[in-house]
Amino acid sequence: MPLEKWLIKFKKTISPPTKPSVVIKRSKIGVFAFKVAGIMPKLTHIWRFVSDENIDHLRNQSICLEGVSKVVSNKDGLLMGLACGEIIENLKVLAVTVSRVSKRCEDSSLRSFEPVFGVFANTGHNPYGWVLNIKDMEAKNIKKMERYVAATDMLYKAMDELTVIENSLKKSLHQQVVNTTKQQKLLVLDFWTFRVKST
Repeated sequence: MPLEKWLIKFKKTISPPTKPSVVIKRSKIGVFAFKVAGIMPKLTHIWRFVSDENIDHLRNQSICLEGVSKVVSNKDGLLMGLACGEIIENLKVLAVTVSRVSKRCEDSSLRSFEPVFGVFANTGHNPYGWVLNIKDMEAKNIKKMERYVAATDMLYKAMDELTVIENSLKKSLHQQVVNTTKQQKLLVLDFWTFRVKST
C-alpha cells in the first residue's frame, strides 16, 4: 500500500536515532503551551494600548466626544482616571491568569510570581528588573512573544491537520479490513459453491 509505505518512511524521517546508553530529556509541549500562547496576545495588547500614541488619542479624542461628556462626565481628570482604572483592572486579571500558569512551571522562581508581583504592584520594588524601557520591551519581549504565538498557532494548525489525516487513515484502514473480510467471505462462498456443484 503506497500510503502505508509513505507513513512508515515519514515516521522514520521524523524519528531521531536513539542511543540506548544516553538518556535525552525532551521538552514536552502540551496544553500549557497553548495557555501561555493565549495570554501573550492579551499582554501585547495592553502594552500597545498604554503606548504614548494611544494615551494621547484617548486624552485628545476619545474622552472629548460629546456622548462621553453627556453620559459620563465632562471632567478630563475623572475620565482619564476611569480609563486608567480599567487598564489596571485588565492588568490585574492578566496577573491572576499568569499567576495560575506560573504555578505549573518547573522553575521555582517562576512559581512565586504571585507574591512577587503583589510586592511590585504595591511598592514598586523591582528586584527582577521587570521595568523596561520602550526600546528593550519592543525589541526583546514583544517580538519574542509574537513569534512564540505565531509558532504555537502554526503548531495548533499542524496538529489539527494531523488529526484529520489520522482520522482519514483510520477510516481507510477500516475500509480495507472490511473489504478484505468481504473478499475472504466471497472466496469461501465460491469455494463451497464450487464443491457443491462438483458433487
